[in-house]
Amino acid sequence: MPFRMKLLVIVTTLFITSTTYAAQSVCYKFYGINPEIEKNIFISLKIDNTHCIKVNPKTSIQQTIKQDKKIIKKAIEPYGYFNPVIQRRLIYRNNAWIASYQIFLGTSIQISELQIELSGPGQFNKNLLDYIHQFPMKRGDIFTVSNYLNAQHKLFSIARNQGYIKVDFQNKITINPKQHTAVIHIHLVTGNRYYFGNVNFKSDVYAASFLNRLLTFSRYQPFSSKVLGQLQQAMENSYYFKSVIIEPQFDHITKQQVPIDISYTVPKAKTYELGIGYGTLTGPRLSAKMSLRRVTETGQHFEAEAKLSSVLSYLSGNYYIPGKNPLNETYFMGANVKKFQPRAGTSVSSTLSGGYEMKQTYTRESMTVNYLIDHFKIFSAPPPQTSHLFYPDLKFIVYNADNIVNPSNGIATTFDLSGASKNILASTSYAQLNIHAKLIVSPLSFSRIIFRTDLGYTTVQQLSVFPLTKRFFAGGVDSIRGFADSSIGPGRYLEVGSIEYQNKIHGNVYGAVFYDIGTAANHFNERLNRGVGVGVVYQSMVGPIKLYLAKALSKSGRPNSIEFSAGPEFS
Repeated sequence: MPFRMKLLVIVTTLFITSTTYAAQSVCYKFYGINPEIEKNIFISLKIDNTHCIKVNPKTSIQQTIKQDKKIIKKAIEPYGYFNPVIQRRLIYRNNAWIASYQIFLGTSIQISELQIELSGPGQFNKNLLDYIHQFPMKRGDIFTVSNYLNAQHKLFSIARNQGYIKVDFQNKITINPKQHTAVIHIHLVTGNRYYFGNVNFKSDVYAASFLNRLLTFSRYQPFSSKVLGQLQQAMENSYYFKSVIIEPQFDHITKQQVPIDISYTVPKAKTYELGIGYGTLTGPRLSAKMSLRRVTETGQHFEAEAKLSSVLSYLSGNYYIPGKNPLNETYFMGANVKKFQPRAGTSVSSTLSGGYEMKQTYTRESMTVNYLIDHFKIFSAPPPQTSHLFYPDLKFIVYNADNIVNPSNGIATTFDLSGASKNILASTSYAQLNIHAKLIVSPLSFSRIIFRTDLGYTTVQQLSVFPLTKRFFAGGVDSIRGFADSSIGPGRYLEVGSIEYQNKIHGNVYGAVFYDIGTAANHFNERLNRGVGVGVVYQSMVGPIKLYLAKALSKSGRPNSIEFSAGPEFS
């Protein structure tokens, strides 16, 4: 070899060696695979979100990536590909190595045979047999480890929740990489069936007769940890408890019955809440609430609430009696006195109410019967009136949110229907429907979009004597911002829409921009009022604390307003 060529080889070798040991990191790129497989490869290689790893200065790049292909192949196998072709290319750029992998997955492994066998006391259990009949894996499917494990876990959960506490799998999987087939034999062996035994409440704050009504299972019913988990969650989310611990006593099983111990703590017997709000157009708003949580040891309780503002002030009290299932059903009766002073008039009213409420996981229903007496005056339509209404009210709420207080995603819709007949203790006949909806979505981790709408419709026989408190109004922080509370209206119809975008600034602090539009009027096609503005929102433990600067676009010369409120997003 000529001397010049030898010198070139030596220099090139020295360069590669020096860059190999001097490089600070190696970054990985993969082609030919889906994001799910890629994610598993990064996990298997122990690579973080940067997709790069530091290279030990004492280790060459070749040593660093020596085992990568084997690791990548193992990371791909759970997805049904056992013979992938992996091609690697190394590029040195900007003091870092880039390892590019072109992956050809090849032919997937298919299930050529699937057998599912039950044995033991549960071999004829209907729930297990029904699941096996609709088993999510079948012959001809691509075999993936995740699908196999999920199907097996579901079968295991059904067996456990049917009372078969002791279960065992004796499975066998045979994979033929050359023929690209998998033979799967799932064998579930069930032990004896166990049942719920005696329930022992470790605390005695509430009476046994009340606590026993909370139970969603009965003695001799097949034991289910799922049922216990649901009961614990329902108790902790209820009005009556602060924390709950439910413990099956597996060490004290007799005659295949599992005793259950339930320990609980309760909130303070008396609680007080204080709320504040402010608007430059309406001044301060104050509210106070008192709860006597345990008037009796059977869960009966009393709540009183007061609110004071320039527009609406009231004092109310309600007494609650738990129903057959205290976690879901409640009877109540109450009264309130209210002073309402919108711009269009004034009203002093009193109401007696009684009703029933039922709560489910995603719904809440209430049925009330009310008697209202309203002394009111509308400035544009004198003289003063005294009206009374005996009316039923049906309310249905549907909600689903990842967090009731500070949701990232959620929806809540309320349907409220009421009506009265002039022939039954009413000054006039009417029917009214009000729909309120709020949708919150978080398209990105740092942002939220809030959509809100209110729609209302009233048909009334004699509008002049229809109580002012039953008419629709708009304006305010929860309606059309930039307008004072209830400064728009009164009306037989209500239409309000709102969109608000919130963007994270730092931590729990968000910046907000919004646009509100709507009206409350006696006729359709009335001019819509519009408000826009900006704000700051802080996500606190008690719910978002909101401060807005709003401007009424549809009212020339109206000053900007400042609106402040605090409380749960969904309540």
